[in-house]
Amino acid sequence: MGVETLDLTYLIFDDYARTTGGWIYNERVLTELAVLGWQVDRREPGPGIPDPSPVCRAAALTMLHDLPDSAIVLADQVCLAPLAEMAALHAERLNLVMIVHHPQILEASRPPEVAARLDAGERAALRLARLVIATSRLTARQLMDGYGVSADQLVVAEPGTDVLAPSPGSGGGPGVHLLSIGSVIPRKRHELIVAALSGLTDLDWRLTIVGNLDRALEHVAALRDLIDKSGLSDRVALAGERTGPELDALWAGADIYAAAATHEGFGMAVAEAVARQVPVVSTRSGAVGEWLESQAGIMVEPDDITTFRAALRQVITDPSIRNLMRDGAKAARAALPTWPQAGAKVDAALRQIM
Repeated sequence: MGVETLDLTYLIFDDYARTTGGWIYNERVLTELAVLGWQVDRREPGPGIPDPSPVCRAAALTMLHDLPDSAIVLADQVCLAPLAEMAALHAERLNLVMIVHHPQILEASRPPEVAARLDAGERAALRLARLVIATSRLTARQLMDGYGVSADQLVVAEPGTDVLAPSPGSGGGPGVHLLSIGSVIPRKRHELIVAALSGLTDLDWRLTIVGNLDRALEHVAALRDLIDKSGLSDRVALAGERTGPELDALWAGADIYAAAATHEGFGMAVAEAVARQVPVVSTRSGAVGEWLESQAGIMVEPDDITTFRAALRQVITDPSIRNLMRDGAKAARAALPTWPQAGAKVDAALRQIM
């Protein structure tokens, strides 16, 4: 009796940003699949976000052409959507699998014509996919309700959260330290956090925003202008991308995690804050509103700056509230999924289509 071969081709553009939640999710799931016996063959046709060049498209088409019949091809939505036309040529003989973090139309940083083109490509790619991996129950519902994806075509594999040491916090100085992590793009709405804090200058606080500063240059410039005009240049730092020990140090010194996105496919940074027992003040942004336990954070509606500011004031000024939220986060952490659980769900779904 032969030994089952678990072969997987992973198609990814070279310029997929390495510090995004999407990249981290994909890599961690691939790591878990390798543990479960999958042999992963990475194929990188070139840079392609948001629009692959003719050279990249040709390379991707060659890669697909060279794969044997019934091969499983896993690709992120930002890679498969713009290659839908090429993928369609091989969809009947290959098993195409697409990871969807959230519908791309929800990214507000793109010009309307680009957004429409990407949305059309995403819809086409979803019609070709044998299996769709959604990173939250909310994303799965969005795909079923708005994109015609069937329930038997879907598997929900929420991101895992590592077991992490509690963040000790800033120790009271200099100022209560607020941390926010995410690419500085319109969807993340860091400007709402800054605007809310501009009304709290009577309090002792500082904010560090960690995330890519190159994806939406005009938006970043507008945020810098808002910080300057609000007189907060000495309190708000745009730290850019940080990884490894630098990022760990920022987490260790965080007293409050602040988030104000219009939408999150899951909210991996918020989950990490819970895992590190950092009190969260967040908008009810997409999937976060479905899983964040009230004892671990305060959630407000996305456009309610008055309530957002009041929540920040409460948590900044009252250490006892922060301590209660830390205890709540410790309890909530146990309910968060792990990476082995995410990998096991994807593994089971992939075996179904072999």
